[in-house]
Amino acid sequence: MKNATVLVLSGADDVAEGQFAGLADDARDMRLRIDRLIVGATPDLPVSAALGPMGGAIVMPAGWADEVQEMTDKVAERARAAEERMAEAGLSGNVTALSGPDATIAAYAARHALVSDVAVMGNDLRRDAQLFQVILTSLLFQTSCGVLLNPPATRPLRPRRVLFAWNASPASACALRAVLPLLDEPTEITVACIDPDGLPLGQGLEPGADVAAFLAHRGHDVTVVPMPGQGRPVSDTLRRLATDVQADLTVMGAYGRSRLRQAILGGTTRAMVEQTDRPVFLAH
Repeated sequence: MKNATVLVLSGADDVAEGQFAGLADDARDMRLRIDRLIVGATPDLPVSAALGPMGGAIVMPAGWADEVQEMTDKVAERARAAEERMAEAGLSGNVTALSGPDATIAAYAARHALVSDVAVMGNDLRRDAQLFQVILTSLLFQTSCGVLLNPPATRPLRPRRVLFAWNASPASACALRAVLPLLDEPTEITVACIDPDGLPLGQGLEPGADVAAFLAHRGHDVTVVPMPGQGRPVSDTLRRLATDVQADLTVMGAYGRSRLRQAILGGTTRAMVEQTDRPVFLAH
């Protein structure tokens, strides 16, 4: 991953800087360019205010402008502090402060991700659940950039042991290609095939054998683990297996099923996004 560009997104609260200490070490060792985006959502202008009274001027709600300015100042202050830290660490890159509606921030993040090798989302963004989800969805569906959630404190971009959830779907294939920049060094990779269908045009007669050969040719130590789901949620099986193999990172395709179905019934992507105890790398 040498000379790559990493998009790092974080919120306006200075609570996650320690989470990026390991990222700074990786950046120095691999000559990475760090593109930091510090964001904060501002309240939308109510429709009633935007329309204004009949034939009259727009009337701003009491306190609305103050809330917007407060967030703008907070994001700018955080960005200045981030610039100082990057300069002290001798890192290459830039810091951008952005406040505004959720949709504007998400679109801006996706625009940056188009020219990034990987995106890292800080857990402080989870304080605003709606903003977190809108940004993540935009990154996954509007770019081909992989997204790292819950970055570990050490070697976040150089995992030694990886658990890769493979089901021969387009989403898992996208995750496979998106994570390759993180696998520059020989890595122990466990390929998990949960409830494989064993069909020639599905996951194959030997589920996981094809992706294992692909990764082994690149110098990785690959083990394929076909696993029956036994009626348990796939996310539970993945998390248990990640613990068993001591994985530094779990890689999976995101939203293999429709987002509407996952929003209503739940799903593997939703469960893995909501958990915060293990690093997970997603692509769609």
